[in-house]
Amino acid sequence: MCRLLRSYKRSQSADLAHCVGSWQPLSYIDLMFPSIWTKAPAARITITAALLSIASLTSGCESGPIEICDDELDNEGDGAIDCADSDCVPSSNCPDQDSDGFAPLEAGGLDCDDQNAAVHPAAVELCDGIDNDCYQGVDEDAEDATTWYGDYDYDGYGGTDFIERSCSPVQGHVTNVDDCDDYNDRVHPGAEELCDELDNNCNGEVDEGADDRTWYGDADGDGFGTTQFTYQGCSAPDGYVENADDCNDLSALVYPGAPPSCDAADSDCDGLDDPGGGDDDGDGQTECEGDCNDAEPTVHGLDSDGDGLASCDGDCDDSNPLAARLDDDRDCDGVTSAQDCDDLNSAIGDCTHCAGTYQVGSGGTTADLISLSSCLSVGGNLEIGTSALGHLDELGQLTSITGDLIIYGNPNLSDISGLSQLSTVGGNLMIWDNPSLCQSSVVGLQNSLSIGGLSHSAANGPC
Repeated sequence: MCRLLRSYKRSQSADLAHCVGSWQPLSYIDLMFPSIWTKAPAARITITAALLSIASLTSGCESGPIEICDDELDNEGDGAIDCADSDCVPSSNCPDQDSDGFAPLEAGGLDCDDQNAAVHPAAVELCDGIDNDCYQGVDEDAEDATTWYGDYDYDGYGGTDFIERSCSPVQGHVTNVDDCDDYNDRVHPGAEELCDELDNNCNGEVDEGADDRTWYGDADGDGFGTTQFTYQGCSAPDGYVENADDCNDLSALVYPGAPPSCDAADSDCDGLDDPGGGDDDGDGQTECEGDCNDAEPTVHGLDSDGDGLASCDGDCDDSNPLAARLDDDRDCDGVTSAQDCDDLNSAIGDCTHCAGTYQVGSGGTTADLISLSSCLSVGGNLEIGTSALGHLDELGQLTSITGDLIIYGNPNLSDISGLSQLSTVGGNLMIWDNPSLCQSSVVGLQNSLSIGGLSHSAANGPC
């Protein structure tokens, strides 16, 4: 009745409450169509009663301005104009073919599909490939959209840092939020628990059941364990090691690689006993008896030649009592100690015959003669000139010089008695300009020598 009256008011712009004059009795049809009303004073009471009856029927209708559906104005002030206002739908201007209460867009309404009653502005957006609410496209913010959780570490389990709602799968997202660390692909439900101080399987416990490492008891503390006592866990408790290679865990002297023990035990765990009298190289001595190399028969701790030294002590030829003796040839270079300049170094041999030419020059001292102190002979020339020497005692063993002996310009040289053992100079003897040297001692030297060349002395000092 309200809609019928409102429709009438829109088309007639009339107010029944202000109708006055003389009226005749009217039927219900007459009231609905005033154009056929006739004035008749006697009918006032009848019309008044009819109006009161209509007022009673429309007492629940809204009051205030009425929306006019074709004036392009918001008459009611509710933000909806003409066919966009539900009061105008349906009407001649505002059709509603799917009877969903909304006029189509082409009529100025809000219904984006007037052939589908499930599509209109008041509909709920669903994941069905349709723009149900006629707002912002298909399936946007759908009520039944799936919640997707970012799987940053791509382990198949999502976290709460990246969340999206969508009707279709989202790249890098999953439908579960079960990952307790979405930045580590070794951490997720169902992962193998490892000894890494992490809750790998996301059950709230760390390293539980991670018994992939076995530790072995090391009772003797030698770093090697046995299978007698084991422990499963992530770290070794005190007294446990990571190997089970010990063949006797009651002796710290027995372990893989241990030296022989000389007690007939398998000290190195090689499966063979260490024989106390075993002689591996057949040289007559075992390691327990002092053989320092039981793989080499020429090296042992026996003094075969009776020279007081064994090969393990450095005797290079234990079959020759003259070799490697302290007073003979200790470095086995073939030169006896008396002739060897360094009898502990086989690289340095006979220095009694000093080959080559020797020269002590300007400013030379006795230190420069030390290298000749053990020489019995010099294979070349010996020249001592302009030195600071005062004597030649360091040459006390020298007996022969193959080349020349030249002594000159030594201002401090006063004593040449150090050449008292010299008997032969194969070349020339030249002694001059030594102002502190007594000429008579020079002459005495000249007379004692066998000189193969010239002999000359001059400008030496007085006696």
